[in-house]
Amino acid sequence: MPAPKGIPAPEAGAIRLDLRIGDSRTTWGWVSEDEVLVATHDGKVMLMVEPSELQWDRREVAM
Repeated sequence: MPAPKGIPAPEAGAIRLDLRIGDSRTTWGWVSEDEVLVATHDGKVMLMVEPSELQWDRREVAM
């Protein structure tokens, strides 16, 4: 079986995200062990945040 292609695992405990269609499998990316970060083959990194924990700057912007 050939070696997996694409981005390497970003950390030792990362879990590979696969999309299965029938007998074939496409690797979509990796999710961190704590399930907070996802790294995709496109080079994008997604971060899980809790919206209620965010603080917003309420300054008015002049246009």
